[in-house]
Amino acid sequence: MFVEASGDATFTALIEGRDATEAWAKEGIMFCGSLDDYSSYYSLLLTGDSGLSNQIRNCNSCTNLYYGDSSTNPDSVWLRVIKKGNVFSSFYRLPSESV
Repeated sequence: MFVEASGDATFTALIEGRDATEAWAKEGIMFCGSLDDYSSYYSLLLTGDSGLSNQIRNCNSCTNLYYGDSSTNPDSVWLRVIKKGNVFSSFYRLPSESV
């Protein structure tokens, strides 16, 4: 899904019963500076074999940054990314965890 937004925003997604067939298959939330190749972006993703991953490109054509947690690789997970000004925060919760 693509949603155009400006200013502050919060996106929440539930990934359920995924069937990742490749190690770096990705599902999640991504904020992009534009739809151009090599645009800046911030993402929180669930990958096929490498668990949860924050992937970031701070500026156009910069090197990607990756922060992962391979110990957390569930079949279902709630993801949330919050953008306030130029600051991004990301959160996850397993569906079985109480709030």
